[in-house]
Amino acid sequence: MTLIGTAAGYLGWTAVSRRSAAALKVVVPVVLVLSMIPDLLLATKFIPATSGTGVAGLMLMHVVVTAVAVPAYSLTSRAGA
Repeated sequence: MTLIGTAAGYLGWTAVSRRSAAALKVVVPVVLVLSMIPDLLLATKFIPATSGTGVAGLMLMHVVVTAVAVPAYSLTSRAGA
């Protein structure tokens, strides 16, 4: 899922940055928060034995992937320009 999400993120990054690079400052945090909705749903315990630590770990993973992917997208888009 991380690879698929990262690839989709790059496609989105490319589409948005072509129109307005400033929009990325809004889009990236919004998409990050939206990507955590499934994790937050896990916290409602609809899957038995789901722990708060597990949910927090998943949410942290989203932040870490974003922190690595965004600079990589930026470098890639500069190299392709």
